[in-house]
Amino acid sequence: MSEPGARARLTRRARGATSLVTLATLVTLVTLVTLVTLASAGCRRHGLRRSTRGARAGTRNAASGAEVVRVPRAAVSPRIDGDLEDAAWPEAAIAGTFVSADGAPARPHSEIRVTQRDGTLFLALYAADEDLRGGTAAPDGPVWLSGDAFHLELGGVDATCLFDVSPRGVLTDAKRLERPRRGAWDYAWSSGARLALDVDGTLDDPRDDDEEGVVELAVPLAAMGLTGAPGERLTLAARRCDRPKSGGVSCGELGARAPLVLELR
Repeated sequence: MSEPGARARLTRRARGATSLVTLATLVTLVTLVTLVTLASAGCRRHGLRRSTRGARAGTRNAASGAEVVRVPRAAVSPRIDGDLEDAAWPEAAIAGTFVSADGAPARPHSEIRVTQRDGTLFLALYAADEDLRGGTAAPDGPVWLSGDAFHLELGGVDATCLFDVSPRGVLTDAKRLERPRRGAWDYAWSSGARLALDVDGTLDDPRDDDEEGVVELAVPLAAMGLTGAPGERLTLAARRCDRPKSGGVSCGELGARAPLVLELR
């Protein structure tokens, strides 16, 4: 922006410039507000805000370096319908930050919220996405090969459970024994998990710009050898991979160096 000049003939020009500056400033402010509103519309729509209203996991274990996420007990179990307007989600724990290979916050934005009740672990998986790719895999197939996907590993008493979820709502789950020695993934195993999703956009159509995808996932804690008693712990590691319009695959990871520890309250 140019400042007003000096005196005489330039006075009128300066006054005109001031008016233009004022108008330009107003237009700029309106534009910025509009962009911020559009960028956060999806998070508001689903009750998720990046400003962490939820019970943000806090402490880090000095010995292991793992972050301890305290998972609250919901007053009422959320409905598994893909809509995150239930009262449980704003108060749920936010499970860390997805980071890229260089340690920077991963883009596009991803978020996982966690709560629990009556022997069930509830997870809300949020993914901002300009081009949702549903993939072609069938249940218990490799959903990560042809589309966008969330990958979760939940570690319990003596086994780790794997969950891969696509924007089509396709679920692949498997279990691996960790004791007395680590075994292979058993894809014939079924967790009994329930899920629902909501996508804001058109799957597999790069001609338009999509907004986001949301998955609600309910996992029986018994699948990890837990009962839901206060103080019980399990681990969480996650990865979210996106296939942007520009090509390639972009992934962000959560708990890559050390899985997060989920402590039930």
